[in-house]
Amino acid sequence: MPAVEKLDLCVMQFGIKGVTRTAIMREVVRQLLERVSETSYAELLLKQRLKATLQQYQQIASPKEVREVLSDYLKD
Repeated sequence: MPAVEKLDLCVMQFGIKGVTRTAIMREVVRQLLERVSETSYAELLLKQRLKATLQQYQQIASPKEVREVLSDYLKD
């Protein structure tokens, strides 16, 4: 039986509103990432968001300005 069909079967067996194939796979990926990286999913997600934000900021500011903003933030 293909994995998608197994997931659909699990969803039907649970019969709980909000438990979908997507929700189950999201949880599987979250747990896998935590085990592989030995870091909490929340921390991994926040690091990715911070990285993306810094990359966006670098597009409009010089490296010196980015360092100054980070330095000011870390002083608080």
